[in-house]
Formats: sequence, structure tokens, C-alpha cells
Amino acid sequence: MKGDRHIFMVHKIAVRISESLINNGMSNRDNVEYYIYGIEVFIEKITFYLIVLSLALYFRLFIPSILFLVFFIALRGRTGGYHAKRYISCLLGSTLLFLSCCKVFAPFLLNNTLIMYLLCAIASVIILIFAPVNHPNVNMDSEELNSYRIRARVVLGLELLYIVTLSILRIKSVYIIFPSMGIIMCAVLLMIAKIIKQEVSYERRFD
Repeated sequence: MKGDRHIFMVHKIAVRISESLINNGMSNRDNVEYYIYGIEVFIEKITFYLIVLSLALYFRLFIPSILFLVFFIALRGRTGGYHAKRYISCLLGSTLLFLSCCKVFAPFLLNNTLIMYLLCAIASVIILIFAPVNHPNVNMDSEELNSYRIRARVVLGLELLYIVTLSILRIKSVYIIFPSMGIIMCAVLLMIAKIIKQEVSYERRFD
């Protein structure tokens, strides 16, 4: 019930903002469902980022966590991936994922950097082959899919360049591992969406 109240509250806020945009002539009522969905996702993201930054300060991992977020957000926004159906599930799942990165995966990868590079390489191949995921709530056409595919590859290339450069310069490992986990998590969420078929093909848009 508590989770349902959170969902209702977020949806209600999204509806009010969408109605305000429409009434002020800033958006089209025909696309109101897309606006509501976009605003709901935005609210969820802001809430998650505030929680992450608070945890980052608590764990004294602020800069590495910022790097994780920057890499994850930049890539995830172009690759797409799994979305939980409920707001509270998304928030709890994302928070647990970040906690796992900080307290489980990061310590392990700090002591096993070769495994980190291997996982990052596998994740990069997955993203190059499968990104982007066309989520039903986004429903991109073929031109948009191709555009996001190119963007995903460009962002991935820049992120890998950062990792390779810092590795060559022998910069402190924590500043390499957290960004790498951002890439790895994007690939994991992408594959989950593919496996459970949480996507729509271009052809199905016209069925």
C-alpha cells in the first residue's frame, strides 16, 4: 500500500505538470501520455540521484560515485534497458544496485582489475551489438533507433577512451572501476530488457 501511494503521488505530480504545460501552450494534448511518462521518469531519476549522492557522501566515495553516475546516465540515456513496472520497485532496485556496486563489486574489482577489464570489454560488445532497446513507452521509429545507436556508440567510445587513458597513466584504480561499473550496469540492464522482451520492434509499431 505504501508503494501504491508513492506511485499515485508521482503520477499525480506528473499529470499536473503536463496539464500546466498544455494549458500554457508549451505542449500538445495529443502527446500527453508521453509527457506524463517522461515527467514520472524524471522525478524517479532525481529521487534516485539524491539518494545516491547521500550514500556517496556517507561512504566517502563522492567523486567515484559522481563518475559512476555520469557514465551510467550518459550511456543509459542512449542504450535504454530494463525499467521496473512500479516506481517503488525501481527506486529500491536502483538503490540496492548502487549499494552493491559500492560495497560488493567495487572492493572485488579493486583486487581483480583484470576481471574488471574483461567485464567492461564484454559489456561494450553487448552495447555495440544490442543497443538501443526500444521500450514500449518510448516507441521509436527506425530513424530514431539508428540515431540512438550512433549516439550510444559515440558515448561508449568516449567512456572507453577515458578508462584506457587513466589506465595507461596509472591513475588511482577507484576512478577507473566506478566508471567501468557504469558501463557494465548499462549492459546488464540492456540484456535483461532483451531477455524478458521489454521492447517493441519497429514493425510492431504498425500492427
